[in-house]
Parts: sequence; structure tokens; C-alpha cells
Amino acid sequence: MKKFVYPFLFLLLITLIFVIPNIPLPFSFPLRINNLFISVYNRFTIWMPFIFLSGLILSCFITVFFKKYRYKGAKFLLFLFALMFICFLSTNYISPLLRDYSKGYVIERIEPVIKALDKYKKDNDAYPESLQLLSPHYIEKIPSTRVLTIKDVEYKRDNENYTLLFMQYINGWDVDIVMYNSNNKYDDDNSNLKKFGNWRYYFRN
Repeated sequence: MKKFVYPFLFLLLITLIFVIPNIPLPFSFPLRINNLFISVYNRFTIWMPFIFLSGLILSCFITVFFKKYRYKGAKFLLFLFALMFICFLSTNYISPLLRDYSKGYVIERIEPVIKALDKYKKDNDAYPESLQLLSPHYIEKIPSTRVLTIKDVEYKRDNENYTLLFMQYINGWDVDIVMYNSNNKYDDDNSNLKKFGNWRYYFRN
């Protein structure tokens, strides 16, 4: 029974690697740590197919040509298929649901910023040059996302208009860009643009 413990714990670790980055945490990390995690996470997902392929070739080679280690090679092959199944399930079914949930969570955390921007404009006849000008009079502090795959919210001002956006990293080459425009102006020509409440987002690869 003990021989199954370590493979099980490793498979559980891989599952957590796919799941935890897409769920809200009860605390925030410094931005540099968040950026470092996203960089490592992206590289991990890029190299994962090559790791799988190398493992499959190695295990098949051992199983076919080395009778002494054939049983271990077969066990390793079975372990790789279990690992691929977990990664497939997490990537295609679990992670998308968690990403949608985390988007809604971050948007809810940003709503006080939108109210603070409206109050600032009412008092000053213009939106602030940066979100830092809102604190502490209009909002105690700018909320962080608390999601490892989502960086801090960006603010862009354009005359009487502003845009809030954040990026949610999916893997090494794909990202969702989620945005809110104060005048409800979006790129209608973008066929990938989707609604998320009063926000819009599109998929970029």
C-alpha cells in the first residue's frame, strides 16, 4: 500500500498546481512574487507536453527492451497516463470554471474603485491621473486581485473616459484580457469580445 502513496501525492500536487493559481486566496502576494509565479507557471505549462512525450518514450523503451525492469516501466507508463488524464481534466474542465469564478471575484473587489473614480470626478471635474490619487480620501486602498494568475488592475485615462483592465494568464501563450470602460466603449469589431456583467473580455494567444 505504501508504494502507492508517493505517486498519489505527486498526482495530487500536479492537480493543485493547476487548480490553486485560479482560485482566490485569503491574502495577497507582493507584485514581484506574483509576477515570478506567473513566469514559472507559464514555463511549466509550455514544457509539460515535452515532459510527457519524453516520459512516454522512456517508459515504452524500458518496457519493451529491458525485461528486468519491464514491470517498473509498465507502472511508470500507467502513472504517466494517470498524470495526463488529470492534467487534461484540470485544464479543459476544472480550470475554466475556476477562471470564470475568479474573474467575478476580482471584478467584485474592483467595484469600490469604480465608485471612488466617479466620486473623484464629481469633486474634481476630471478622473485622476492614477489610482493612487484615490487613496485614502476616496478609498482606503486599491484592492489587489488575490489570484495568482491575475496581475494587479491597470488604469488608463483618456480625457473624459477611463478603462480598468486586468489580465488572467491561462498558460504559457494564452491570456484573457478583462476590461471595464466608463463610457461603455469597446472594440465591437473584435469577434472574441465576450460579456461578463458590465465588463468585457477577450481571449488572446
